[in-house]
Amino acid sequence: MQAGDSYTVDFAQTVNLGSLTLNNSQTSSNDFPAAFDLYGSADGKTFDSTPFASGTGAANLSTVSFATRSLRAVRVQIKTPNANKNSWSIGELQPTCF
Repeated sequence: MQAGDSYTVDFAQTVNLGSLTLNNSQTSSNDFPAAFDLYGSADGKTFDSTPFASGTGAANLSTVSFATRSLRAVRVQIKTPNANKNSWSIGELQPTCF
């Protein structure tokens, strides 16, 4: 895992996203980014040039909450890899949509 690696989710329609949890408790609890940024896209192709939220990783669950954002897609981009230099496993990505 390196800074700049990312994972993108396209919801296929506009959603109102209020939080996002990266759940790796069922896969490998030590595979998480130390810090990550979230970028939004209204069309699923063009993403914001600056993150709308940032989070810190933790074993098992990494959750970031933010002001509700209307978007079609979200990109989770690693800002800082973890100290273990492990790969990045996302067992489950859990969005909270309103």
